[in-house]
Parts: sequence; structure tokens; C-alpha cells
Amino acid sequence: MVRPADTVYVVVRAARGLIVGARLAEDSDDAPWALPAGPVGEAGPRASAAAWCVDAFGLDVSVGHLLAVRFVASGASVFVFDGTLREAAVAESPRHGVVVRSFRPEELSARLPEFERGALTAALQGAELGRVVEWSAGGEVAFQEERSWRRMMPALPAPFGPLIPRDMSRAARYKTSRTR
Repeated sequence: MVRPADTVYVVVRAARGLIVGARLAEDSDDAPWALPAGPVGEAGPRASAAAWCVDAFGLDVSVGHLLAVRFVASGASVFVFDGTLREAAVAESPRHGVVVRSFRPEELSARLPEFERGALTAALQGAELGRVVEWSAGGEVAFQEERSWRRMMPALPAPFGPLIPRDMSRAARYKTSRTR
């Protein structure tokens, strides 16, 4: 079940390796840009991503693989999908009060707020690695290698450790409880 607090971002790739950013038309030139995003609806994250790209941003996008995910402390999730423009160029004219423009990845990253910069960085890492990346504070969550179970076992105390015979003579090895 998808919670209404879940959010979906789409890293939309345009021609020549450019990535699409968006912002409100009434914002000043130095206002931050954003990745196409919106809340997850009843149809699920991938379908919601495609719907938001068309409805809010006017982008005809083919939404592909999940690239990154972040689990927020409030219990919500953030999904970042790969998207490819179906048309050749991005129309930079405002639509529904939103301006859309293509940037080089490093240029867009410099113009994004911190959280979305982390989403873009994680998505690019996920695309490069070919797997879903979980990110935290702008980077991939550190993978903790599990130690071998043998190295985790403590040394056993003397009563439970291996028995060491004290007398190695033949008679000592064959002694029974009656002969002691």
C-alpha cells in the first residue's frame, strides 16, 4: 500500500545527456530549480511519475527504472525514476506557470536545493551502477560488510573449550572410571 506522503521524482534525460529541470515562471532568475516531482497517487509510483510529468510539466516522458530510494524518518518514501523524453527538444515556454529547461547534470546539480541535489546524485549513481541506490544526506548509504561468523565467536572459556589430556602415556589414555 502506498502512503499519500510518498513522493516521486523523475530524472528526465533529454538529448545529448542533458537533464530537465523546472521552476515556477514567476520566480526570479536566481531562484532554485527542481526536478519534476509530485506525490504518489493510487496508481503507484511509476504511473504517478508519468502523470506528473505530463500534467504539471508538459513533458511527454517514458518513465523507466527505479534508480534511487530514500526512506524518510516520518515513514514516507521518496522514489527517483529514470525518464526519457519522447520528443526531441524541451519547450522552454511556461506551461501552467512552470518553466522547463535542459541542463548539463553538474549545472543542474548546482541549481537544485540540497535534498533534490541528493536525489539527482543518487539517481546518477544508480544509473551508472545499474541498480537501485538508497541515499542519505546527498549520497549513497554506506554498505556495512558483515563479518564472518567465525570471527564473531568469542574464545570459549576453559571448561567449555577442547579437552587437553594431561598424561599422554598409554595407560592414562585407556583409564576408565573404575581404575581411577
